[in-house]
Amino acid sequence: MYNLKNTCCQAAINSFLLTMFDTISNKKGTTQNSLTGKSMRVIHKLLWNCWCATIPLLGKTFPVLATKLQYQVKLKRPINLNNPILMTEKMQWLKLYLYSDNPIITQCVDKYKVREFITKRGCPEILNELIAAYDKVDDINWDKLPNKFVIKCNHGCGYNIICTDKKIFDIDNANKLLGEWMKTEYGLNSVELIYHNIPRKIICEKYIETENGVSPNDYKIFCSYGVPKLIYVISGGHNNQEYLDYYTPDWKWIPVQNGNLPNAGDIHKKPGNLNELLSYASTLSKGFPIVRVDLYDEFKKVIFGEMTFLATGGMPNYKPNTYDLLFGRMFPLYETKSSKAIWIRKFQY
Repeated sequence: MYNLKNTCCQAAINSFLLTMFDTISNKKGTTQNSLTGKSMRVIHKLLWNCWCATIPLLGKTFPVLATKLQYQVKLKRPINLNNPILMTEKMQWLKLYLYSDNPIITQCVDKYKVREFITKRGCPEILNELIAAYDKVDDINWDKLPNKFVIKCNHGCGYNIICTDKKIFDIDNANKLLGEWMKTEYGLNSVELIYHNIPRKIICEKYIETENGVSPNDYKIFCSYGVPKLIYVISGGHNNQEYLDYYTPDWKWIPVQNGNLPNAGDIHKKPGNLNELLSYASTLSKGFPIVRVDLYDEFKKVIFGEMTFLATGGMPNYKPNTYDLLFGRMFPLYETKSSKAIWIRKFQY
């Protein structure tokens, strides 16, 4: 299923697409120098549109090829799927060979159905209040919603709208965004097929805020087979400048960045409920090689956010990039030797 039968065809497609994106991504080069700025912008836009149209088509039929191309483009190096050792490589391997057709994974990334999973794991008390769920935008009765809320689509990432004051909330824009998101094939566009088969819903949840009325810190706990390994904290959302900081489970700051988000530095106090946060993350992550459990700690209460199996699409750009290897070593693909033998037989490629 995952390999093209014609290897020559695969090589040709691979070479063409990488050359195409090199032209898109390189700010400097002989091609650009020989063209006017306006001409280059036109070519750039044309190639970018071709790339965006190509990836979903490849992702559905040839997800391995699409993943290799995405990885090369984003991280500027080839991916090793035969012997994955980097954190990014392991997440992509799991995406392709374990997670893609797994109904439990699909349930966990479904922001509506995950509530059933949390309950079955014995943790219903951490679920955020569900205000309403809708099948389509036209079903939303905005008048019945509270003054503050979060409304989102359940089948992707970043499909969230926060309302902190309904008096100034732009309902028309919200309807437009939600309508566009409901039509978007997030799983195909991002080659994260774990999202592809999710029945689409719009859900409205209680707005989580601190005692001061601002956005809370978001504690994202990376776990492996029920063992918390890393925590990163998203802070500063209320100031329109987010910060991202990594910590060990015993709350020691790690000097690494993820993408372009800056570090706040070693300024965060250890959460009073840290042990409780880690305990819930452990319970929810049992059986999964790599999963991120997002939790909040407000009003002396742990609140569930979401579960993510492909953080940053499974391709975080660590700075320095040595942490890709250091983090990768912390997350074994196999829980036991016997499970490794079973997986190798099942996921030959």
